[in-house]
Amino acid sequence: MTARRSLVKIERRDGEDAGTFPITRGDSPSPLESARRGAKDLGQAEGSRKVTVVIASVLAESRRLWTERLQEAFAVCAVTEPRALARITANLKPEILVLDLALPRLDRAYGLRAIHRLSPSTKILALTDAPTEAEGVFALKAGARGYCARSIDPAQLEEALRAMQNGEVWFPRNLVPGLIAELQSLLGTGEEALRPKAALETLTKRQRMVADLVGQGASNKEIASRLKISERTVKAHLTEAYRSAGVSDRLQLALLLRGQSHRPE
Repeated sequence: MTARRSLVKIERRDGEDAGTFPITRGDSPSPLESARRGAKDLGQAEGSRKVTVVIASVLAESRRLWTERLQEAFAVCAVTEPRALARITANLKPEILVLDLALPRLDRAYGLRAIHRLSPSTKILALTDAPTEAEGVFALKAGARGYCARSIDPAQLEEALRAMQNGEVWFPRNLVPGLIAELQSLLGTGEEALRPKAALETLTKRQRMVADLVGQGASNKEIASRLKISERTVKAHLTEAYRSAGVSDRLQLALLLRGQSHRPE
């Protein structure tokens, strides 16, 4: 009788497998122990601990391409089914989870909340076949910090993960206005929901220009191009804008801007 098993694969930056670990009954190490050991070893090999990224998807070719791109800067762990994903998330508590909503038995966006509860600190990038405003809002409310098409290319995926590391959210630009509008309606229009106008008046002229572009869904690169400044300067302006306005990321800043623009006189 053959034991049922699921595979957890840790890949090294040199392209060779650090190990493919089965989930089986018996005395063999659990996948989460193997994954934790693999992530630790990868970090030690570089002299410092790498940020751990778990990729949960059944798309073998996509996993391979994404891993090849990410393994230079991240410790990458791949899983292919929800049970292994739950164990890895609960025990390894990765910094970032790239989650394909088409994962079997996940129940798409409805399964996000349960995964998020296992590790609230994990930043989740939800992947879908065709992004929609409704599913994007649902994913955000369920704990995702990013939402995009699973056809995302490796370079853009790395850009998305770095943005999320920096406290940003990652959504298709065409969905941003609708997402902000929907979230604002969920927050309501009372004093608790809309921060005082003074919060935005503390921003400098340049910080407000950057903030307004964020509210329009512009990326840091696009803001830098339009204002003819470096991306580093954009990040510096945003950091100060967050601090002055009392928010923690660009989505909250965008909501604050929208709330202020709809605030009754």
